Amino acid sequence: MARHDWSPAGDQLALTRWVWGEGWVIDVATYSGVGMTSLELTHGQNPDWSPSGNRIAFNRILQVGYHDNADIWTINPDASGAKQLTQYIAGKGYNGTTQSNPTWSPDGAYLAFTRQVINGSKTTFDILRVPAGGGTATSLTANGGSSWPRWRP
Repeated sequence: MARHDWSPAGDQLALTRWVWGEGWVIDVATYSGVGMTSLELTHGQNPDWSPSGNRIAFNRILQVGYHDNADIWTINPDASGAKQLTQYIAGKGYNGTTQSNPTWSPDGAYLAFTRQVINGSKTTFDILRVPAGGGTATSLTANGGSSWPRWRP
């Protein structure tokens, strides 16, 4: 599932669309009194605007062999300044650790996201947080069944 998100000012929409042969692409549509313009931002999905409106978090999914490499990134709304915040961890066969579904903290200091770990026949999901500028991710849950984080103001 891919989602969309309105900018804090309400005049731009970050949305995800499927492009055959390319995969998921994030666009930013800007609305004004004279119409709408659209900018292809990057490959990825699940965009989430920062509270200040100056960055968009998303997860980038690239298929490599048996793996869907999913990591958390941020980017400026003009498609500049892309920054990777998490790193996919490959395992053997279908095993591996992916990160997805980023969401900003109300103060914009952190991003919470879902970490999925596939190990043999067992799949677990936990919620982690990472500083918005990058750094070490910290686990917020440990039960293996938590996903789709949301912050409360």
